Amino acid sequence: SGSGGAAGGGEGPSIDRGYLEELQSSAATFASMVAHFATRVGFEDLGGLLQGLVGRLAFGAKGDILPLCEIPFVKHRRARVLFKMGYRTVEAVAQADPEELARQLSKMLGPRPADAARKVVNGARTLLRRRLELRRDELDDTAEELAWCDDEDDADLDLE
Repeated sequence: SGSGGAAGGGEGPSIDRGYLEELQSSAATFASMVAHFATRVGFEDLGGLLQGLVGRLAFGAKGDILPLCEIPFVKHRRARVLFKMGYRTVEAVAQADPEELARQLSKMLGPRPADAARKVVNGARTLLRRRLELRRDELDDTAEELAWCDDEDDADLDLE
């Protein structure tokens, strides 16, 4: 007998795909909560270790393709195809020409990849824009904190 036919693939007991997806999501959420808790109570190493598993649980993928799984419209199978094609980062996908990507995908995934390629490239570009906006916000917050600290330092100097 086989080692399991989860979601109807192969030998062994058949498990409902919806149930597996729910279990996967719950496991990722729980791992994230435990990672946050561990970090808050001073177990940073454990928190970091668990945080590294959150993405793997959430996307059901190995660590090498996790960055690609963050792109909208890219699940683990498409991420693996992109990775095998040489696209290792979100940035690489965002810089891809959608028509060229569609041509490459058609060799691996069959006909009609043009819409998928356009969605993937646009999704990667959107993800990078969001990341950039978050970094800008973080930098703005840091600059405000530094300005506030400078004002306090100036006030301390006035008192001396």
